[in-house]
Amino acid sequence: MLYDNFAMLTKRELLIRIVKLLKEENLVNGVKYIPVEMRPKNKRPIKCCVHKDRYILKHKIISILGFEITDEEIDLIPLSEFAQKALDNKNTKENILSVVHEACSACMQSQYFVTNMCRGCEGRPCLMNCPKAAISFKGGKACITQEDCVGCGLCSKVCPYHAIVYTPVPCEDVCPVKAITKGEDGTEHIDKDKCIYCGKCMQTCPYGAIMERSKVIDVYKSITAPDKKIIAIPAPAIYGQFNATPGQILSAIKAIGFDDVVEVALGAEDTSRNEAAEFLERMEEVRQPWSVSIPAQEAGIAALDETGWRRKVKSYVAEQRIWLAGELESMGCKVYPSSANYLLFYLDQELMEPLKRKGILIRNCSNYRGLTKGYYRIAVKTEEENRQLIDAIRDVIDNTDLR
Repeated sequence: MLYDNFAMLTKRELLIRIVKLLKEENLVNGVKYIPVEMRPKNKRPIKCCVHKDRYILKHKIISILGFEITDEEIDLIPLSEFAQKALDNKNTKENILSVVHEACSACMQSQYFVTNMCRGCEGRPCLMNCPKAAISFKGGKACITQEDCVGCGLCSKVCPYHAIVYTPVPCEDVCPVKAITKGEDGTEHIDKDKCIYCGKCMQTCPYGAIMERSKVIDVYKSITAPDKKIIAIPAPAIYGQFNATPGQILSAIKAIGFDDVVEVALGAEDTSRNEAAEFLERMEEVRQPWSVSIPAQEAGIAALDETGWRRKVKSYVAEQRIWLAGELESMGCKVYPSSANYLLFYLDQELMEPLKRKGILIRNCSNYRGLTKGYYRIAVKTEEENRQLIDAIRDVIDNTDLR
């Protein structure tokens, strides 16, 4: 994995030590020694003293074990008790990300300020371009009234000496949804209703004060359970985090104890395929049995205005439909009622190929939902065409050589 600061290395070492204790089946008794071993008295402290460093490490361990750090009573509980609860699946931390407030340095609010590089030039472009008149000059140097500053950054852009700089709060600056802000005590707080758990704040905090809920204990217990088959589903980004080939990485994951490795992209592909199939099923339930082309729709709309022609055609089709139905029934066909210019009928005899040889095409409806072989559909056409069709069907039924 790519580590670009010591805070991330500290988290890595905590995870390694916890996994080693799990493997040795000594987590409950050994976890209390981790802060002392990582911050011995002869090592230069990061905070004010070694005791503060150990205190912060304890809180980070509690977070890794899956617990929320919410009140001061947590300081009265030994690490061994947290470890036992984690092994008993009693680590009910709600949020994926949380702030270890003891590690948070309570960075000053993001702001622009003037450094000693200011030359107090005559041009004073910072003063001229500030839209809120938040810049003034004192002692020949520019200064910014933070209460008036809106953080537009124009002053920094126009300064010829780059004397005005921006000091960010790293975690707040990278949060894409502004879910992390300062509380009354100056430390950062995460709004769980806004947080999308992208992890950018955790990666950028130089104090390692933001921790994620680790599932390392649950994963270890699962891969060491003989009655479980555990499959790792890594994201493609994992290949960029190690100086190794994809094959080596996948082999290493299996060597850890996983039974198989499936790339998450494959799962996404299967999910998309299943969702597509479900979508098509839902479409089949609501769509028309036959799609109608746009030209056909336009022709139908135009025909609505031809009221005289419409009445004439409707009457003609009804007359021919009745005649067709009667002729088919006289030949032993079962004809289904219709109000359109089509008739559906059933005949336990092959008609498609014999009629095709006569140059007549009818619709075979055996592939329609709910229908079987022997169902056919014909169109109601002109009287001459209808008589040709009936004569051809009668000829096929009467002449066995044509079947």
